[in-house]
Amino acid sequence: MQKETQTQNYILRREYRKSLKLSITPQAEVLVQAPWNLSQAAISQFLEKHAAWIAAHLAEAEQNRASRQEWLESILFLGREYPVRRWAQREVCLSKANLYLPELDSPEKERRKVAAWYRAQAQVLLPRRTQFWAGKMQKNYRQVRISSARKRWGSCTGEGVISFSWRLLQAPPAAVDYVIIHELAHRYRMDHSREFWAYVEAYCPDYPARKRLLEQTAEAMRRTGWDV
Repeated sequence: MQKETQTQNYILRREYRKSLKLSITPQAEVLVQAPWNLSQAAISQFLEKHAAWIAAHLAEAEQNRASRQEWLESILFLGREYPVRRWAQREVCLSKANLYLPELDSPEKERRKVAAWYRAQAQVLLPRRTQFWAGKMQKNYRQVRISSARKRWGSCTGEGVISFSWRLLQAPPAAVDYVIIHELAHRYRMDHSREFWAYVEAYCPDYPARKRLLEQTAEAMRRTGWDV
């Protein structure tokens, strides 16, 4: 159970939690998640303490929102940039040189269309690649799911359900493989211990460089407003 109130400067969401959490929504709003019994004075003090962080991240969110209101000029797919072209067909089609999109009446609809296309590609490519690496690593798993997660490329449950964000397909193939190896490694250890990273390194010796590719992809996505 939770209670949400809207003030002039932020959204306050009361929840069953032990600590305060501060975030900026894709709509460029300040969201405060607070324990039920925390005083308003404590919340105000918390916001004042993090004023600089809020200002910086609000500016970034506003820039991202502005980007989402612009027509797409190009997209990233497996690390390569494809110019966007419009055509009379209703389908999205990727050629060797361009991504072809149907004519739509708003940038928001266009992004949703492309997001659906990414998801469809992810549902084919990521389970196939996971099966490949599971064979090499000799690790089993229950299933692969495709999510819309914004802050997590992938995850793995103790029951062996592996999830990947469709956004991962914007990253280069080497970075995609690293995420898959990382999640399959959790079938060996469900932590990030020294043993876990040694296991990852056995199959992905250059994983620090691949992690940097993911960071670069995330930065490119922020610049182009991919908070669909």
